[in-house]
Amino acid sequence: MMLYDFERVKIMKRLFITISIFTILVLTGCGWNPFGPGDGSEPPRFDPWPIGPVDYDPAWSPDGSIITYYHAANYSDSTTDTCGLYFINPDGTNRRLFLNATVEGPDWSPDGEWIVFSHYTGVIYKIKVNGDSLTQLTFNRRTFYPDWSPDGKKIAYDQSISTVTHPYGTWMMNADGSDDHLVMRNGGYPDWSPDGTKFVYAGGPGPTNAESQIWVADTNGTNATQLTFEGHCNRYPVFSPDGSNIAFASRSEHESGIWVIDSNGNNLQQLAKDVCIEPCCWSPDGKYIIYTTSPEGYWVYDTLPGGCVVTDSVVYKPGTGRLWVMNADGTDKYQLTFP
Repeated sequence: MMLYDFERVKIMKRLFITISIFTILVLTGCGWNPFGPGDGSEPPRFDPWPIGPVDYDPAWSPDGSIITYYHAANYSDSTTDTCGLYFINPDGTNRRLFLNATVEGPDWSPDGEWIVFSHYTGVIYKIKVNGDSLTQLTFNRRTFYPDWSPDGKKIAYDQSISTVTHPYGTWMMNADGSDDHLVMRNGGYPDWSPDGTKFVYAGGPGPTNAESQIWVADTNGTNATQLTFEGHCNRYPVFSPDGSNIAFASRSEHESGIWVIDSNGNNLQQLAKDVCIEPCCWSPDGKYIIYTTSPEGYWVYDTLPGGCVVTDSVVYKPGTGRLWVMNADGTDKYQLTFP
């Protein structure tokens, strides 16, 4: 990792935030909804992403034949490099655009017929893999990282900002968006256990996620158990297909990596270094893990109380920020996506 012109970046960030707040105030006064298109009036749209180009948020189809992921291009490349949700074969062939929209956290339904995802504005949708039946599931809230239950009947997700009627935390709804209810506060990035009885999630015991450790709890929000205790930002935990292990992304002040731990909290091991702190995923047979690497990128960061490191900016040099695949024990790494 390399720090680069820290003070200049900090000044530019503060200037950007000030301009952004002023712009939002002006636009909201003119009737613009910063949570849009959360009212359901328009479909998920494409917006160029300033941190790209980068490939992230991989999700493997239940039958193992397709990997979907989000490809972001930066503003300068948006006219020649198409952002959106892509499909690719596990051997890296037949890459094709599925949905031209700025999305996060795609997840396949257990029957392989649907993909659920969140738009960057905080709205959750589902869509059939043939491109039909785009359906909005959440409205006028900040909802992200949906995860389908093993039986296909429920979807768990996290809400990042509290509203008057919907507090921050992990929520659950039926697959059609009905029976939407809070499961637990102070948790994000939920992932169902294969038997459907537990969530693994990232969060802390207090009112914020500054500690950002890995926890597991029953799907009704009870019996929460902390699995990691290091002073890192641990995020995006995912159960292995047999439920015996949990993989997650982690970042400390000087290192980032993909780690794996037994589902009971034992045998913590690092599998990969120099990665982007983005979701990883298991293959359906549990033999492989996909993740986003950035070996030549540099980060500028702040440290929050409790030891959590948050990025002010991340810059990807050409050829980095791509999907890689490794064996479940961390061996035989190879690159899956390319510029």
